[in-house]
Amino acid sequence: MLAAFKDENSFMKSFTKQLGRTRRHSVRRVRRAGLSLVELLIALAIIAALLTATGVALDVSFKAYAIATQSASTQSATRLLTNRLLTNIRTASAHGPVDMTLSEIADGAVLVTDTLVESPFIEFADRNGDTVRLSYDSASQALEMIRTPVSTGIEQPAEPVMEGVTECIFKLKRGKDRDGIYVLERATFDFTVEAGDDSTMQIEAGNVPPVRVIASTRPRRF
Repeated sequence: MLAAFKDENSFMKSFTKQLGRTRRHSVRRVRRAGLSLVELLIALAIIAALLTATGVALDVSFKAYAIATQSASTQSATRLLTNRLLTNIRTASAHGPVDMTLSEIADGAVLVTDTLVESPFIEFADRNGDTVRLSYDSASQALEMIRTPVSTGIEQPAEPVMEGVTECIFKLKRGKDRDGIYVLERATFDFTVEAGDDSTMQIEAGNVPPVRVIASTRPRRF
């Protein structure tokens, strides 16, 4: 009976040791399956780099879209104004400044040569006989239209046609007709327009390149 007790006691000790080893191996396996602090920091650094790259790409994309939108809007407006002005010059019956009167000189017209006049404004008589002046106001950086109806002869208040114009010059080539009166042979205008002042677009786009327009035509009745 004593021998049996010893055998049972040895069996229990052996079983307890084996159970302890199994538990230690399980704990070690569980610990090996996790992430160390260094590995976690490396993973966070990689994620931060990817997020930064994505943010930069989105910012560049938004700015490019805003620049394209503002440029397209400005070009569309300048194209419309250019076509309208060219049509009015072609179809007008009279133009100015070509005579270089005292009032035209006072308004800024300069006689560069005997046949070339440079001016911050241009005048023409439309189909109704009204006198229309398109003038550049450097203070407000705007092109303004002033109409004088032939029926009243009273000059109407100036109406803004385009804002954001930083530079504008009209070059008029003049010549004499059969009666010796100066008439317009060719008109050339050169103006530069900044992009619109949409605050949201400006935040996204930053500096948008200006649009420069140069166009030339001659009257059909010359």
